[in-house]
Amino acid sequence: MKILVVFYSLSGNTKKLAEAVAKAVGGEVFEIETKIKFPKIGFLKYLDAGWQACRKELPVIAPFGKDINDYDLIFLGTPVWGDNFVPAVKSFVKQTAPKNKKIALFCAHGGDAAGQSLANLEKELTGNHVIAKIDFKMDSISEAQLAENLKKISDWAKTIADK
Repeated sequence: MKILVVFYSLSGNTKKLAEAVAKAVGGEVFEIETKIKFPKIGFLKYLDAGWQACRKELPVIAPFGKDINDYDLIFLGTPVWGDNFVPAVKSFVKQTAPKNKKIALFCAHGGDAAGQSLANLEKELTGNHVIAKIDFKMDSISEAQLAENLKKISDWAKTIADK
């Protein structure tokens, strides 16, 4: 089975989750990169990124460069911005237009819950089979909590890949 792990990460939290998934299932990794880069720290990070999310802009992203249809299973990861998945992930979905794919969704968030982010992302993936969803609080957690999250997502991914 050919597995792809796709993600966007600004602060690095979603990247940690994606790398754990890829390691657990032996998947190929693709990090979505936007043409315009956001600041990674400070208030402007929230202002610039939040503004784009609120206006539902579709940023220009680097081309995927492969055929999405070559993959049997796709893990798709996103941070949560403004109670939703990030615009860069929407750009990826529009650019690659996956159809009839098995897709597992995961997200990293700073608050107590992921809100509607994964449900909204699932709606964008009409014509595919979203087979699992999971979210993780990643901001302001201890090293022990991080290790627990990475183990949990690894176990989750292995279970999905083994089905």
